[in-house]
Amino acid sequence: TYRGEILKEKLSLIKNKGRESLLDKNKELKERNAMKRVYFKEALSNIELQKYNESFKIYKKSIFRLNKLQKYNLAGVSLAMACFLLIKENRFDEIKKLVAQTKKTLSSLGTLFSETFPVTLIEYIIELKKFQDEPRIKEALTYFENLPLFEEELIFLSEYLGKDYQKEKKSKETTKTITNIEEIRNKIINIASSLQKEKKDVAKRKLMKKEYWRHIFDDISERKMIDASIAYLKTVPILIEKNFLKPAAVSLIIGSVILFEEKNIQIATETFEKHLKDNESKLQSLPEIKIMNFLFQAIKNNERKLIDLIINLLLEKLILFEPEIKILKTVLEEEIAEEVDNKEELSRKKIGDLSKLQVEIDQHFGKIQSKIGDIRRDREDFLKKRKAMRRRYYSDIIDLLKSKNFKEVAIKYSDLAKTIVKRKDLETSSFLMLLHGLALLKTGESIKLIKDNINEFLDSLGLNKKLVKDTFYIMVILFLVDVKLNNLDKFISKIKEILEILPLFEEEKELIELEEL
Repeated sequence: TYRGEILKEKLSLIKNKGRESLLDKNKELKERNAMKRVYFKEALSNIELQKYNESFKIYKKSIFRLNKLQKYNLAGVSLAMACFLLIKENRFDEIKKLVAQTKKTLSSLGTLFSETFPVTLIEYIIELKKFQDEPRIKEALTYFENLPLFEEELIFLSEYLGKDYQKEKKSKETTKTITNIEEIRNKIINIASSLQKEKKDVAKRKLMKKEYWRHIFDDISERKMIDASIAYLKTVPILIEKNFLKPAAVSLIIGSVILFEEKNIQIATETFEKHLKDNESKLQSLPEIKIMNFLFQAIKNNERKLIDLIINLLLEKLILFEPEIKILKTVLEEEIAEEVDNKEELSRKKIGDLSKLQVEIDQHFGKIQSKIGDIRRDREDFLKKRKAMRRRYYSDIIDLLKSKNFKEVAIKYSDLAKTIVKRKDLETSSFLMLLHGLALLKTGESIKLIKDNINEFLDSLGLNKKLVKDTFYIMVILFLVDVKLNNLDKFISKIKEILEILPLFEEEKELIELEEL
């Protein structure tokens, strides 16, 4: 049904944003912890005392305070907790009102707040309530676990969902089990003995390669490792639904190992556990999944012999393609470097294998990709807004475009961006600076000049600099500049696809026809 398609699309967006949120969870939890005493201590105390309305008022107040500090994602977390308290108190009708009221106070900055994962999640829950879909509301609430919540908030959430809060218990158990290395070693070998690499399974995975993994190997060959990890993890529920459990397990394992190599062990572990939970633990009983739990703990405790044992068993027992074998072997090689480098959290690749520049470019592109869905969805509304301003602001620019005077076009876009930004319309001004950059590219101006112009514009914004720099349109022009500066041809087709979704007037479409790309 149409309703079902809408909800399915929104759930897909939630899952994608949820995965991204998980990557930033630790950093944002540190930020929230630093604010805990001032912003949240009283709210948490009121939750324990079951004074939910008092707690709600404090969270609501923190939404506006954090938005003023331009901490939009953390403000979104406060909104999520405020809405959860309303759900707990059966005051669902107030949720929509609270979201609308919050956006209204932000004016043009409301878009940045709305794009955060917690706000997207709350709006999805509002949609579910509209359709009276109570089971899915409870399911949606489990995605709160991707947010940087305090332990008190997680316990409160777990109680509402009828689950046991297990963090402390797990910690004690793992501390206890890791002490007897020889016993654990024997246990791992015993579990691995039930792993069989049968010919029919090898043939099946080879047949499935084109449909499920070939595009991922393209990402790996281009060193777009975060993209590859996300793509692996996306195949997990699809494969489980078709009852391809062993291939699903391989996707989960490789996707998680990439996260360990590119980010850190905590993010990899949390992502791994979240996917097991999302898929109703259908993979839990598989020996390769049980072994992975030992691997994560061994890495955390830097148990070299266990790490080597587990990786070698996975290499021997799993049905893997060549790029996946290399990924697992990297763990063997790089753990030695980790001892020297004191557990570097970012880019554990060997220096000759993945440069700092490549990591930064891949991460930049990953951030752009995460915003594309929202930009595509809002494109028509933004274009309508621009059309309403066409006669007043764009008539001279359109005339210059028709005469192909791109240098003057670039100047006009830059001047207009500086005018618009004074009215706090950060989205439009950042879009105009993207067009400024594209127009300069048409003139053949040096790439460095374009980058300098963008940075000069950002530097003029004061406190709003970071906010505007993180907008989709500024990210795109800076990414395009870096790609051209470093001759990174592998991103050419991707850039063209991105430019095609921009909310352009017909006359502006010539700006995205960049022959040298």
